[in-house]
Amino acid sequence: MSSQYYIFVGTEQPRSTRRLPEARRIVGFPVHGGDVFELARLHHIDPQEIVDFSSNVNPLGPPSSALERLGEATWMVSRYPDPSYHEFRRAVAGYAGSPPEGVIEGNGATELIYLFAEAFVKEGDRILVPVPSFGEYERAARARGGAPVFVPPARGLEVDVGRVAEEMSKGCAAVFLSSPNNPTSRTIPEKDLLGLLELASETGTPVCLDEAFVEFTDSPAGLSARVGEFPNLLVVRSLTKIFGLPGLRVGYGLSSEETADRLRAAKMPWSLNALAQEAAIAALGDEAFLRRSRAVVSEERGFLYEGLKKIPRLEVLRPEANFILARISDGLSASVLKSILLKRRILIRDCSSFLGLGNGYFRVAVKLREDNVKLLSALGEVFDG
Repeated sequence: MSSQYYIFVGTEQPRSTRRLPEARRIVGFPVHGGDVFELARLHHIDPQEIVDFSSNVNPLGPPSSALERLGEATWMVSRYPDPSYHEFRRAVAGYAGSPPEGVIEGNGATELIYLFAEAFVKEGDRILVPVPSFGEYERAARARGGAPVFVPPARGLEVDVGRVAEEMSKGCAAVFLSSPNNPTSRTIPEKDLLGLLELASETGTPVCLDEAFVEFTDSPAGLSARVGEFPNLLVVRSLTKIFGLPGLRVGYGLSSEETADRLRAAKMPWSLNALAQEAAIAALGDEAFLRRSRAVVSEERGFLYEGLKKIPRLEVLRPEANFILARISDGLSASVLKSILLKRRILIRDCSSFLGLGNGYFRVAVKLREDNVKLLSALGEVFDG
């Protein structure tokens, strides 16, 4: 594959990045989990019959408070949304413990990722992207003409903090980081993350830190209360994951007021509709739902992880969020495993599309006990057979 297309730092790539899957050659075609409806159509399956482990959404679904508010707010359909997003920003600020003037709303976290690129990336800019990671970082950088510099992982697929710092010191226009990282479900240790942000402040380098899954970890506050210490930092969050609202497309960013204003200048008006705002405000205030969700996911994450470790021919990465990355240790590919499980009405995420992962990697979301048992049983039949 042409080195003009993929840029790796260092003189030697890790084994997993030397041969990249074909799906990665098509940058313009996004590959995500949650493709239930398309697969159901192709395989003539009722989508409601599929247990979707490919999408990392709260297994409890959305809070009843948000659904009730949606019903109460239907009259707003005939009105334009509040262009200042005043109540939404205030609710986010109260939830995250961050100043409201630094809150920026988004049509999902993905809009904010692209806004970050639009605000800070120019043609030919070096953009650091540790891999494996969410593919939209690369696509957002390339959409602005940026040249992604992919930083290979350290041992255990951890973010190579030392290598990232080294590349930042050489000069770059922006950095994308995620903690917890998708697809590895691993966080960057806070000490290391703060070190990178301090270096970014010294060099004036903008950093987009994706914390879409942070509420599922043992440190659910993330860096929300510390954004004021780093003027070049944008923390991206999502209500899709913890509050189970992917269909409403609600995300938000936390930053300095100056950075928020710069992002707003590049933003389309009314990107967050009125009903989505109302549901989000209700969800953000539902502390009981948040506590229950974290407790359920923590228990089921441990159950699913221990169960996966017992299955022959699987190597499982210890998770910190609400999903688990595993690798098939023999010749079976994740795409074949996905097809086998789909016949059992189970959908997993084939991770061969992630730069830096081979075709044996797959990811599963943490779901409720009945579904987790169903997955473990199906995998046991496949690998014990």
